[in-house]
Amino acid sequence: MDLDLYKDYGDIAEALLDFVEHRTTDQADAPMQVPVASYLDPARFDREIALIFRKLPLMLALTAEMPKAGDYKAMDAIGLPVLITRGRDGAARAFLNVCKHRAMHIAKEGKGNCSRFACQYHGWTYANDGHLVGIAEGHTFGDVDKAALALTELPCQEVAGMIFVVLTPGEPIDVPAFLGPMLDDLAALKLET
Repeated sequence: MDLDLYKDYGDIAEALLDFVEHRTTDQADAPMQVPVASYLDPARFDREIALIFRKLPLMLALTAEMPKAGDYKAMDAIGLPVLITRGRDGAARAFLNVCKHRAMHIAKEGKGNCSRFACQYHGWTYANDGHLVGIAEGHTFGDVDKAALALTELPCQEVAGMIFVVLTPGEPIDVPAFLGPMLDDLAALKLET
């Protein structure tokens, strides 16, 4: 329906009622044809990933999957290794599942419960809040600023029993605004339990 044809919501409502009563709808002059190449274009796919799936909140876990402090879930999300953890403070957090030293994954894909994650490569150890807390044989690495080498945090928000993550560090996240009126329907499902 071309909304520019209608001046206000009353006109839109009347047009919609007319469509229902007469079992019609707005029609274009000809059917729209989308070339098959549009669905197979790698450049378009990459743009969609970058502009949509890495910028908007993605529901990557349920509260019920990780209810206790120390619970975690590690996964691949659109080609990025993601680690979601539940801290002692009860907060869900998300990180790139990558050691800051040599980029090795610090948690295997799956779920579990632990307070620390150790990189298999050199034993750098991270608390489940993302802070670097230990370096095996630290004297061999020189003066390391642990605070500057925390895991890369991803925007994360837990809403209505779902844990949402934005796959780009530093992007804003506002899941209630993103979901809009759907939030009430999702909250009614009681997914947190």
